[in-house]
Amino acid sequence: GSVLLSDLPLRVKVEAFFHLTATVSFLLMLVLSLLMPVAFFARIDRGWAGTFAMDLPLFLGATSSVCWFYALSQRRLGRSWLSQLSQLPMVLALGIGMSLNNARAVVEALVGYETGFIRTPKYDVRVGAKMSWHRKRYATRQWLQPLLELLIGLWYFPAIAYAISEGGRALLGLPFLLLFQFGYLYVSLVTFGQAFQGLRERTSSSSRAIRSA
Repeated sequence: GSVLLSDLPLRVKVEAFFHLTATVSFLLMLVLSLLMPVAFFARIDRGWAGTFAMDLPLFLGATSSVCWFYALSQRRLGRSWLSQLSQLPMVLALGIGMSLNNARAVVEALVGYETGFIRTPKYDVRVGAKMSWHRKRYATRQWLQPLLELLIGLWYFPAIAYAISEGGRALLGLPFLLLFQFGYLYVSLVTFGQAFQGLRERTSSSSRAIRSA
């Protein structure tokens, strides 16, 4: 509000508005994630004309800008965007899977709920070094969030099973259902895996310390 009411030039206000409100998209992504399986069943009987008249423009408008953004970022790094194209589905799935966490942060900011800054976990796996992200451990005490992410991923199973069994036009929605499901399952299962592995290592260390005492 203070930016829009300031004496800054209009172009600066417009740019600041989009920068400061960009994260609200995570709330919309979370809503979309919850409604997609329902919308899949609700629209399965729509004919080909309705699919191409409504769904195709929405799909192109929602995904082309994101794909173009990642392509330009690779171009700026001096890489061929075609060579990075195979990584795009994983990048999209990861962004989808993190939408619950990011949406929570947006809500906390909107209501003025202050929390301590938690650094984004990074595995520090460098190119050319014999390192693996599997050996990096992050502990978490927040079990509710990964559990909710897991439940959202499982929420897609009925729609995916129906698309596979029904075949035909229902298969058009299968790649998107799988993309969303994989994103949530990946984020939640990696979180649980890291936490359980860290707990097992701490338990093993404590047992060795007790035996040696």
